[in-house]
Amino acid sequence: HAGKTILEDEYPRKKIDIPSEYVDMHDVSNYFITKAKGDSMEPFIHSGDLVLIKIQSGYQSEDMVLVVQNQQPKIKRIKAVGEQRFLLSLNKEHKDLELSPFDETHIVGVVKRVLEGVEE
Repeated sequence: HAGKTILEDEYPRKKIDIPSEYVDMHDVSNYFITKAKGDSMEPFIHSGDLVLIKIQSGYQSEDMVLVVQNQQPKIKRIKAVGEQRFLLSLNKEHKDLELSPFDETHIVGVVKRVLEGVEE
């Protein structure tokens, strides 16, 4: 039977019940939930949605990742063109961002699931 596991929301610190099949129960400490801000990943992720992230540096080209660029967390797809890397939005009103070698960028993890939105 499907149990529940409890993960902490990034801010404010609170517990959120999620179905345990959403996470690898042997690796539950590597998951966290963050609240999406902005509309760059619409229609898949809306501002205020809770997003389940698995902490990992590796990703597939189709994955949406939580990346921190110059201290700014962003959920994007990453596209490689030769040596260049681009952060892609799903919402076509947002331009692709080319990562500069001078940017401080690291991948926090991969989006595993979008949970229901939270009313502001």
